[in-house]
Amino acid sequence: MSKKISLIIIFIVSTFISIGQQYSEFTVELGGGLSSIKYQLNSGKQNYGFGGDVGLGFTYFLTKHFGIGTGAEISLYNSKIDMSGNNTTIFKLTDSYLEEYQLNTLLANYTETQRAFIANIPFYIKFQGGKNHKFYFQPGINIGIPINIKYQYSGANFFNTAYYESLNNTISAPTFQGLGDFANRSGKGNLKFNIAFSILADIGIKWNISDKIALYTGIYATYNFNNTLQDWKQDFVKINKTNPPDFSTNSLLSTRIQPNNPFIEKANLISVGFKIKLAFQFAKKETSKNKKEKNKKGEENKKSEDDLEKRAAELYQKYLDEIERIKSEQTEANNTIEQQKAEQQKAEQQRIEQQRVEQQKVEQQRLEQQRIEQQKAEQQRLEQQRIEQQKAEQQRVEKQKAEQQRLKQQQIEQEKAEQQRVEQLRIEQQRAKEYQEQYLKQKEADLAKLNNYTINNFEFTESNLNLYQKEQLSEIIYILSKYPEVKIICTGHTDERGSDDKNNEVGYKRAKVVKEYLVQNGISSNRILPLSKSQSEPLFPNTNEENRAINRRVVITISN
Repeated sequence: MSKKISLIIIFIVSTFISIGQQYSEFTVELGGGLSSIKYQLNSGKQNYGFGGDVGLGFTYFLTKHFGIGTGAEISLYNSKIDMSGNNTTIFKLTDSYLEEYQLNTLLANYTETQRAFIANIPFYIKFQGGKNHKFYFQPGINIGIPINIKYQYSGANFFNTAYYESLNNTISAPTFQGLGDFANRSGKGNLKFNIAFSILADIGIKWNISDKIALYTGIYATYNFNNTLQDWKQDFVKINKTNPPDFSTNSLLSTRIQPNNPFIEKANLISVGFKIKLAFQFAKKETSKNKKEKNKKGEENKKSEDDLEKRAAELYQKYLDEIERIKSEQTEANNTIEQQKAEQQKAEQQRIEQQRVEQQKVEQQRLEQQRIEQQKAEQQRLEQQRIEQQKAEQQRVEKQKAEQQRLKQQQIEQEKAEQQRVEQLRIEQQRAKEYQEQYLKQKEADLAKLNNYTINNFEFTESNLNLYQKEQLSEIIYILSKYPEVKIICTGHTDERGSDDKNNEVGYKRAKVVKEYLVQNGISSNRILPLSKSQSEPLFPNTNEENRAINRRVVITISN
C-alpha cells in the first residue's frame, strides 16, 4: 500500500514540474501542539498528550491565488489511559488440577502510555489573497501510514482472585497459582494500527521575505475519521501456565474487559497546534522574444475582444426581442386554452349532476324495496325465535329440577367422602410430622459429626492415605451420600518444618487427595473445594513428633 502511495506522489509531482508551470513552492515544515489518540472508552480515564510533526511539501499554483499540493510528514502522537480501580475478567481458565475458574484482576496505580509515529502524506488545495503579506487557507486530506506504535506502564499493582462457579466461592491464594497481590509491575510492547484517513486544515499568514523565500505562520488541525484499531479481542492478563506469578499483559488498546466488551471501541488520531513553514518559490523566466510575442498577442486579443463584445451585445438584444415575442404568443395561447377548459368543465359538471340525480332515484327505490323485504323477514324470524324460546324454557325448568335432585344426592355423598378424607389426612400428617422430627434430629447429628472432622497422622511431606484414614473417610462418604445438598471444604495442614511455599503445596496436595478419594467413591467433584493453610493453625505445639503427627491433618468443614 505504501509503495503505491509513493508512486502516486512521484507521478503527481513530476506532472506538475513537466507541464511548464509559472509558479511553484517547496516548503520545509515544523509544527507542534496537542497531538494525541482519542479513544471511545468503556471504562477508565483518558489524558491527551502533546506531539508534533516535521516534513516537506510541494505546491503548484494554477493562478496567483489558487494552488494544489502534496508532501510527506513524520508525526508524533502521545496519549495516556488511567485504569486504576477498574476490574478485568478472564473466563474459563483451568488450574493445575484441571478445575475451571474465572480470573478477576483489580488494577491500582495503573497508567498506560502510548506513543505513535505516523508517516502522513497530505493532498490539499491552497487559497491565498493579499498583496505583499498574504492570508492563506489550506484544506485537504491525509493518508497516515503507521511506522512505530509502542505502549508501556510501570509501578502498577495487580490483585488477582479466582472465582469457582461450581462452588460459588472466590479465593485470593495461594501466590504460586498467580493469586493475591502483585505490586510494582512493569511492561511494554508494540501495537498495530490501520492506515489512517484524516481531514486537515491550515490557516494563517504568508510573509514574503524576498521574491524567492517566504515564511508561513499559522495554526493547523487534523482529525482521523476511520477507526485505527486492528484488534481488541485479546485478554488483558496473559497467564504463564508454567509459572503463574510471572504473568504479563497486553495493551489496553487491544484487549477486552469481558469476552464481548472491549476497553476501547474506537481510536482516532487528532492534532491541533501551531505550524511554521519556510517556502522556496520558483518562477519560469521569460525571454525578450517571448515578451514581444506576448505583447503582440495581447493587442490582437484585445481587438478581438472588442469585436466579440459588440457582436455579443447585438445578439443579446435580438435574444431579448425574441423572448418578448414568444411570451406574447404564449399568453394568447394560454388564454384560449383556459377558456376551452372552462367550457369543458361546465359541460362535464352538468352531465355529472344529471347522472347523480338519476342514480339517486334508482337507489332510493332499491333501498325502499329492500327495507320492506327485510321487515317481513325480521317479523318471521322473531316469531320463530319466540316459539323456540318457549320450548327451551320448558326443557330448562325440567332439567333444572333433575339437576337439583342430583346435586343434593351428590352433596350428601361428598360430605361423607370429605369426612373420611379429613380423618385420613390427619393420620398421615401426624405420621409425617413424627418422621420429619426424626429425620431432622438424625441430620443434625450427622452434620455435627461431619463438620470439623479431622483426618491426621499424615507422614512428613507425604499426602497418601493409609488404610485407617480411608476407614475414617467411609463414614464421611456415607453422610455426604445421604445429604447430596451439602458442600464441604477440605483444608490441608502441615507441621512447622519446611518453607511456606512447600508447606502450602503439601497442604493443598493432602486436601486434593481427600477430595479425589471422595470423588472415586461417588461424591460429586463440584461439592468439594480443596484449600491449604500449611502450618498456620496447629492443634498442638510442634514440640514433639506426636504433636506434629496430629498437626499433619486434613480438616473437613461444611461450606453451606
